Amino acid sequence: MSSELPSNMKASEKELSQSFNIEETFGVDLSDSPRLIEEIGQAMLDRIRDRCEDDNKDIFGNKFEKYSKEYIKSDTFKDFNKSASDRDMTLTGRMLEDIDFKSSGSNITLEVTNNHGKSYNHQVGDKLPQRAWFGMGDKDMEHIKSLFSSDIERAKTKAVRPKRSVLDLATSRAVEAKTAEATFADLFGASGIDIDLGDF
Repeated sequence: MSSELPSNMKASEKELSQSFNIEETFGVDLSDSPRLIEEIGQAMLDRIRDRCEDDNKDIFGNKFEKYSKEYIKSDTFKDFNKSASDRDMTLTGRMLEDIDFKSSGSNITLEVTNNHGKSYNHQVGDKLPQRAWFGMGDKDMEHIKSLFSSDIERAKTKAVRPKRSVLDLATSRAVEAKTAEATFADLFGASGIDIDLGDF
């Protein structure tokens, strides 16, 4: 039975991708932190591969559907020395290798770069059993958020600091100078210019 894919995912025989607005996802604008964006994108790819290969789970957190008896008996299955219990989407390894990401500003797009037909068929379960292997589900995103929680908190703290323009700084310096001059006059009854240092 087919399950509904995330609304931010495009799934067709020509394109299999999923896009994220990181500002919406994490609650902070990271467009001025391209290195952090790159690290988050790579962590997403790693998460997909680990979930498939190690946990044998799909984007919904469910175990992949079992292989059919016919497939287990096939020459292809035997040629690759597959295990009937290890449903990890890596018959040849191509599908998991053919995923990448691109980033722009505060946006990350995960995409399948090759082999769209089989990738798509498994993802939606039309010509093949559904094993929705590609993309980030809710549990996957919780994992990513926990990995980068300290980075995100630092970015949020930085974002709430007031940004001061050159004019703000110049005005602040002028006010400080006037205040110092007034304080000096209150203490000594004169400005620094009028004082005769010989009186001291």
